[in-house]
Amino acid sequence: GTRSFFDGDSAWHLGGGVIVGSAYLGYSRRMGYSGDNDSFTASIQHVMNEMWTVQANGSMASYRLYDAQGSRDRAWAGSVGTRYQAQKTLSLDVEAQVLHNTYYSRDARIFVRGSYWFFKR
Repeated sequence: GTRSFFDGDSAWHLGGGVIVGSAYLGYSRRMGYSGDNDSFTASIQHVMNEMWTVQANGSMASYRLYDAQGSRDRAWAGSVGTRYQAQKTLSLDVEAQVLHNTYYSRDARIFVRGSYWFFKR
């Protein structure tokens, strides 16, 4: 874990996880300066072939933003995506994300990103 100090106040961050193959499962606990948060995270990535990779991620959290807050808020998020590696230096990523919490009941997004390496190793 780590401990941070903020002008007389402090915060703790504890976490751990396990990796099995290309999958990850983790837990994180944050408490202190900015409230407290417990979260679980899971992700998996699978290489289909040398050109295509797919991935999925998910997380669930229970949090309180300040000490006087009576009940804890809950949030969950998830994403699925794919990467097309057209060449060693050129790739295209597409990812869909969803988020649900106290402030966003139905938030969804799609990201598209292209990458090109100008330099070689």
